[in-house]
Amino acid sequence: MIKRGRQVAFVLIVILMFVMPQIVLGQADPMSEMEKVASDTGQDSVGSLTSIITKIIKAILGASGFILLLLFIYSGFTWMTAGGNEEKVKKAKNTLKNAVIGLLIVVLAWVVIDFVITHLLRAVDPAHNIPPAHPEGGGIM
Repeated sequence: MIKRGRQVAFVLIVILMFVMPQIVLGQADPMSEMEKVASDTGQDSVGSLTSIITKIIKAILGASGFILLLLFIYSGFTWMTAGGNEEKVKKAKNTLKNAVIGLLIVVLAWVVIDFVITHLLRAVDPAHNIPPAHPEGGGIM
């Protein structure tokens, strides 16, 4: 019964994490705010194709990172509460291994997408100065 309650609480927390931003964004027109920020920073219009594609890719990568974080937490919790049960420890190690593989896939996908989009934009419009993804010279971190 306690396990069922924990599962219900977990699902409710995850749902709230996705619903609460929508409630907050319902206060104002997010597109007009984004247009204002885009014009202030000298970026293209919010509705441009490259901008939309970039936002979709960032959302997908962000969601996958969030799922990976949940997998890390779940596998760590399973391992810590295994109580010497080798089957649970093996399951936790397997989940952790799969989460690390998933993390590598997500990071490599980000690198490939960043490389491809940057070079495609430069090929389409060579006169357009596309700033580097990391102007300070930093890497992913």
